[in-house]
Amino acid sequence: MALNWTMLNEDGTAPVPLPSEKVFFFAPGCELNLSFKTPAGEKKWKAKGTAYVTNQRVMFLRQPLLPPHAVTSDVLQSLSVPLSNFLDTRYMIPVFSAPYYEAAIIPVPGGGLPEVTNTASASSPASANSPAKGMWTMYFNEGRGLEFRSAVEEVKVRMEEMHGRAQHMESLPLYEPPAPQHALAALSLSTSDAGAESSQRSQAHGAGPPAEPAGASANASGSGSANTAASGILPDDDDLQAAQVVVELEEREREAAQRGAIVGQHEQAQDAQLSPRRQASILHPCDPELPPAYDDVYTS
Repeated sequence: MALNWTMLNEDGTAPVPLPSEKVFFFAPGCELNLSFKTPAGEKKWKAKGTAYVTNQRVMFLRQPLLPPHAVTSDVLQSLSVPLSNFLDTRYMIPVFSAPYYEAAIIPVPGGGLPEVTNTASASSPASANSPAKGMWTMYFNEGRGLEFRSAVEEVKVRMEEMHGRAQHMESLPLYEPPAPQHALAALSLSTSDAGAESSQRSQAHGAGPPAEPAGASANASGSGSANTAASGILPDDDDLQAAQVVVELEEREREAAQRGAIVGQHEQAQDAQLSPRRQASILHPCDPELPPAYDDVYTS
């Protein structure tokens, strides 16, 4: 909270907003009473003017302004209170006077207001000096008191919500450096080993094509990746995905060839299991003991 430190525009009719500051409400025709308890006694200020509520502070500006030479520390020309220092607020509507708004305010260091207060007593002399807390009492002689109270409460709620979101905001993921060269080389070697094992399994079943082309292709891709890593140029994700696709296609070709070999073996087994009569008809087409149907077929 600062006394007579508010910056004004050229004609002195309104305060100059701070960076990122927005005025939500203002009420003209107000009367502000400000009091502090100091070691020298109670100190008071009083003035009439306009009150402002922004997203950062509550301000009061005397209207009309006094000339610069008449402004002293005992005169209230302007007052600026951060919302965080505007505490214990309440709005009162008495029967025989204008509505007024009360709040406890805490001064900021170097703001021109008392920073300590005298609370010494016979029971607790050690607490002679404690942080000061002033009393803000503003009378709304021209109305708009309820709107002023609503504006202060709404802005303080928004500040609390923003502060809560800032505290619970998830942190950004930590930066992970790229994989080292030896890890990429190991990945390429493991891929080539997997291709070699698949080809060996196919040869063990007696149906797969020679393992040399597949192994050579896998070794070529693995050696290319290893050479790339050894040369200091790391392959990107597209190269790794392309190598993986090549390995998958080779495995599918080996499986298709294996299935074709199994079908051929099955047909040979069926031919080997022909009945003796069928074999006899093939070897001796003119045998008189065969049925006439076989004679007609094999003697023609």
